[in-house]
Amino acid sequence: MALVASDIVDDVRSILVDDDSTEWSDADLLGFVTDAGRLLSNFKPDAYTKRAFIPMVAGTNQALPTDGIAILDISQNEVSKRSAVIVDKELLDAENRFWQAATEELDVQGWAADPRDPRRFDVTPPNNGNGSVLALYGAAPPALTTLADAIVYVDTYKYALTAFALHRAYAKQSRKGDNAKSQQWLANGLQAVGIKSGAQVQVAPKVTANPGQ
Repeated sequence: MALVASDIVDDVRSILVDDDSTEWSDADLLGFVTDAGRLLSNFKPDAYTKRAFIPMVAGTNQALPTDGIAILDISQNEVSKRSAVIVDKELLDAENRFWQAATEELDVQGWAADPRDPRRFDVTPPNNGNGSVLALYGAAPPALTTLADAIVYVDTYKYALTAFALHRAYAKQSRKGDNAKSQQWLANGLQAVGIKSGAQVQVAPKVTANPGQ
C-alpha cells in the first residue's frame, strides 16, 4: 500500500510521546519527514529515481535538472533513438587529449560520470546544444505540506524515513541527551538501508563499452 505523510508522522509522534501535539506541530513533523527523504536520497540515490529527457547545452559538460542528486544511466538520444553508452573518461583522455574539442554534433554517443560530482556528466562527441538524452537519475523528493501528501518512496523505506525524521527532531531538541538520541536514530536509519558509515554511498554507473558508430 502506498505511503502518505501521516503514516510517518504518526509513528514519529508516537515515539516522541507527543500524541497531543504539545511540542511539535504537523508542519514541524512534515518538515522533518521531508528532510528524512532528502537524507535518504543523499545516502541512497537510487531510492527515488526519475527517468526524463534532458536537453543538452553546447559542449561536453552537462548537468541534471535542479532536483537531480546523481546520474545513474543514459540510454538513448531523443530524436534519433540512437543508444548512448557509458565510457571511461580516463580512457577517453588517454586515447585523445583533444576529444572535448571535437566537432559538436546532435547525437550523444557516449557519456562519462564522476562520483565526486554526481550531478554532472560529460558527453562525447561534444553536443551542439540541440540534443536531448533519456536519463535515469536519483532525485530529491518534493516537500511535504499536508498529512495526505504521497510519500514517493516504496513502503520498505518506512522505517528508515521514520528513523531519519526522529534524528532531525531530536537534533532540534535542547534537553540533555537528545543529541545522543539523534545520533542513534541516524545510525538506525543507516542500518535499515544497509549503510554502515556516514559517508554518502556513490551509485557509480559501470563502464561497459566505448561509444560506437
